[in-house]
Amino acid sequence: MIFIPLFLLFVFMDWYLAKRKNKSAAFSESNTSLNFIIGSIQQIATVISFYLLLTCVNYTYHNYRITTLSNNWYSWILTYLAIDFVAYWIHRFSHRINIIWASHITHHSSNKFNLSNSFRTSPFQDLNRIPFWILLAFIGFNPQMLFTVFVVSSIIEFFTHTQNAPKLKWMEYIFVTPSLHKVHHGKNDLYIDKNYGSTFIIWDRIFGTFQEETETVEFGIKASSYQDNHAVKAITYYYKDLFKRYKAITSLKEKILIWIMPPEWEPKSIQSSQSISAIANSNTLERNSYYLFGVISLTINILFFFLVLLFKNTMPKLYLFGYSIYYISNMLIAYKLMFLPNMRYKILLLLIKSIVAITVVLFVYVFINHQLHLIYFAVSIVCQLLIFLLYKLIK
Repeated sequence: MIFIPLFLLFVFMDWYLAKRKNKSAAFSESNTSLNFIIGSIQQIATVISFYLLLTCVNYTYHNYRITTLSNNWYSWILTYLAIDFVAYWIHRFSHRINIIWASHITHHSSNKFNLSNSFRTSPFQDLNRIPFWILLAFIGFNPQMLFTVFVVSSIIEFFTHTQNAPKLKWMEYIFVTPSLHKVHHGKNDLYIDKNYGSTFIIWDRIFGTFQEETETVEFGIKASSYQDNHAVKAITYYYKDLFKRYKAITSLKEKILIWIMPPEWEPKSIQSSQSISAIANSNTLERNSYYLFGVISLTINILFFFLVLLFKNTMPKLYLFGYSIYYISNMLIAYKLMFLPNMRYKILLLLIKSIVAITVVLFVYVFINHQLHLIYFAVSIVCQLLIFLLYKLIK
C-alpha cells in the first residue's frame, strides 16, 4: 500500500512512453480509471484478507512447524524460490478451477495491457494464498521472511505489465519478462494457459506451460457477452455466471463439478438446450473425469501426508519414510492425471493400484505390532478405494 504513489508515477511514465512510441492504444481513459477503481476496492479488502493470511501463517509456524530456517542469506534465497514456486501453482490453479478462476478473471478481463493492470485485482484473490502459505509455514519458513519476500516479488511482478519493454533475450530463459507476461494475458488460442510464473519462468519450462511471444497478442477473455465497463461487474461477473450455470444444471453430480472443473468444461445436462460458452480458456481436456479424479486424489493424499508430518515425532523414521514415499507417489500421479491429458491413463491407474497393493502388504508387515499406525494406514487405504469408486461413478 505504501508503494502506491510510486506505482502511480510509473503508470504515468508507462503511458507517456506508449504515447511517444505510438502505442497509445495500450491505454484508454475509461480502462485505466476502471483499473484504479478495482484496485481501490482490492486495497480495502486487503486489510481483511492479509489479516487472515497473517493469522493463519503465524499460528501454523509457531505451533506446528516441522523445522526452523535460520536467518541467513541462503534462507532468504530459499524463501524467495519457495514463494515463487508456490505462486506458480496458485496461479495455475487459479486458471484451472472454476471457483478460483472466478476471483482471478478480474485481472484478465481487461482488453488493454499496461502497468495499471497491476491494480486490477479481485478483493477475493488474496484468499487463494492462505492454504499454500500455511503449508510453507508448516515446513518452517519464517512469516516475516515470507511477507518481505512477497512484497519484493509483487514489486517485480508489477513491472511485467507493460508493452514498452522489448524482448530481453537471454533473460527470458530464466525470468518472467514483460513479453512473456504479455503472452499470459493473451486470449489467442496459442497463449491460453501459458506462462504462470511470477518472477522465474523456469517453473513454466519445467511443467510444460511455457510459451514465447510469436504472434500479436489479443488481450481480454473469451466471453462475447462480457462488457468491461463497471468495477463491480468485473469482480462479480464470473461468480454470477457460475451460479447461473449451477441453477440450470439438472444433474446433482454436475452441480458439484461446476465449481471445481476447468472454465471450458460444460455440463452435459444443459448442453443440449442452453449450452453456455467457455469464458476464458479454449484448451479442452480430453477426459474431464480424469481431471476431477486427480483433484480429489491430490487433496486426499495431501491431507493424509499433512497428518503424518504433524505426528512425525511419535513414529519411527522407517514409518515416516514409508508414509512419505506412499503419499508423495500418489500426489505425483494425481498431478499427472490433472494436467497431462495425453498420457496413458490406464497405465497410471494400474500404477496407482500397484502402489496401494504393495504398500498395504509392506505396511501390514511392518505395523503388525503397532495397531495405531495400522489403523491409520487402513483408513488411508479406504479413502484411496473410495476415490476409485468415485472415479468409476463419474467416468
